[in-house]
Amino acid sequence: MKKTNPKTKSTVSARKLRAASKNKFVAFDIKDILVLIGIVVFGFILYSNTFNSSFHFDDLDNLQENPIIRSLSNVQSIWEYSHTRFLAYYSFALNYHFSQLDVTGYHILNILIHGITAWLVYWLAVLIFSSPVLKDKPIAKDKKVVALAAALLFVAHPLATQSVTYIIQRMSSMAAMFYLLSIAMYMMGRYTQPEQTKKYLYFAGCAVAAIGAMLTKENAFTLPFAILLVEVFFLQPPGRSISFKDYRVILLGVVLLLFVAVGYFKFASFVHTSFKIHSDVADRTLSASNYLYTQFSVILKYIQLLLVPARLNLDYDYKLVYHFTDPRSITSFFMLLAILALGVTLFKKQRIFSFGIFWFFLTLSIESSIIPLQDVIFEHRTYLPSFGFFLCMSYGIYLLTWEHYKKVGIAAVALFVVVYGVLTFERNKVWENEITLWSDVIEKSPHKARCYNNRGDDFMEEGKLSEAMDDFNKALEIYPGFAMAYYNRANVYKKQEKFQESIADYTKAIELWPDLHKAYSNRGNIYKMINRLEEAVTDYSYAIKLDPNYFMAYNNRASVYIMQHKIPEAIQDLNQSISLNPQCAECFGNRGLAEMSQGNRQMGCMDLQQAVNLGFKPAAEVLAQNCR
Repeated sequence: MKKTNPKTKSTVSARKLRAASKNKFVAFDIKDILVLIGIVVFGFILYSNTFNSSFHFDDLDNLQENPIIRSLSNVQSIWEYSHTRFLAYYSFALNYHFSQLDVTGYHILNILIHGITAWLVYWLAVLIFSSPVLKDKPIAKDKKVVALAAALLFVAHPLATQSVTYIIQRMSSMAAMFYLLSIAMYMMGRYTQPEQTKKYLYFAGCAVAAIGAMLTKENAFTLPFAILLVEVFFLQPPGRSISFKDYRVILLGVVLLLFVAVGYFKFASFVHTSFKIHSDVADRTLSASNYLYTQFSVILKYIQLLLVPARLNLDYDYKLVYHFTDPRSITSFFMLLAILALGVTLFKKQRIFSFGIFWFFLTLSIESSIIPLQDVIFEHRTYLPSFGFFLCMSYGIYLLTWEHYKKVGIAAVALFVVVYGVLTFERNKVWENEITLWSDVIEKSPHKARCYNNRGDDFMEEGKLSEAMDDFNKALEIYPGFAMAYYNRANVYKKQEKFQESIADYTKAIELWPDLHKAYSNRGNIYKMINRLEEAVTDYSYAIKLDPNYFMAYNNRASVYIMQHKIPEAIQDLNQSISLNPQCAECFGNRGLAEMSQGNRQMGCMDLQQAVNLGFKPAAEVLAQNCR
């Protein structure tokens, strides 16, 4: 009897599996384009009440007041501002280029990205269900229906609202979009025969998308491990073991080690450094260990929110865990360990569930492990990990109902999508403006100082000074060491012309937070108003020393120089201010006045006209009197 070489048999089997897995299983057709259009349109319907939702929280510093995004040509400055989030910030620069600070354009792009990401959930699920491991399973016949269910659940789930409606968190959704695209391109390359040129185009697309993800948000650095996960779970023929003599395995191992090394050196300072949280209930020191112990229960909270998306909250009042033996930490740890053990157990017989579990933990690992972030919990961190959950959810409904109760399964998916969609639409009403958002947070986190401070800030912007003062006082009652609450209360005193109280609060804020450059600048404004000009210049100069890109400090110092008749110094500061923010109307107005005082009427009139064009009304009268 002729013996068969096991190695040859395995190679032939692998070739057959690749051949069987190609075009007829993963063909892209008009129906998939219709699915893309349908998912995107559905996403826009669900988020249709967010087009006018205001900037919130981190949007204010990163977008509304950030001069870096004011010009598309400012590529180097955007790159220097954040290497690992360059593409996200450049997309905000695109928004600013076309619509300045009109929020509608920002929201439209966020929703579009969410819709495309949901479609990639669909397409990646199709590719997984077409894999050599699953192609002979019953799921292969209904793969596009089950994949569509996963995508609809993903696009409709209310937990995604923080990643979509909260403009700055485009970073999460955009990174996920590139991340899923990279894996889809990798799988398409693996399904394509070596002799076909497009195989290498797919792999090139995988690399480009991977770079896009890594230039959008740091959690994308788990991508090589995710590709390895897909390879091990779905792309290796059944029964094949991984050979460490295979050059591809060695190459992949080297790449993974490089990513681990790069990741370690990138985040080593965070891992080994404890730092103080300025904006919570009380002074706290956050270290890698207590962040990790806290994350055990945070991860369970994320799972609960995916299962039951109730009482969603922008700013959870989450208590740190300082010892592993704390009941919250040790109980959560063993529960997570049990879930991971379940993932291992299910690997052979229920590969999808096993993959979903490992995907969830892998893609959450950077933000929920030993790298301490200032806030221990945020809902947007579940955006990419949720793919594993929805893949398992749609597949679970399929297993339970499809063979005998197919209509029940379809009805169950439809019910979940409708309920999720309604919850998403209602949740988005909370994001209408800062007051509605922070009032919701206060209801759910009544003992957290930051939410009172942030709502008070918005009350102040609307001229509701009494309500603002109440909120700042409440924040300081909860947390007497809260520098930003003193700073904001000082701003209220300034508006009330209580200058001594304002100076006292700015001084207290600086004492608590010596690097708070805006407090120096605003205290300088008070000194200018009460004619203590030298003290004003000193404060403005210190604000500039702390933040050389703070354009308003240059403008404010220039206004004092004009009062002191130091016109060359004033013009020098105003030039710097305008170079940092070409949209600063007041800066053009002040430079116009400075030029006029030197007799340079033509330049002065041009600057005053630009100030008027940018909306600086005080310049209009001067312009009319001197430039007509």
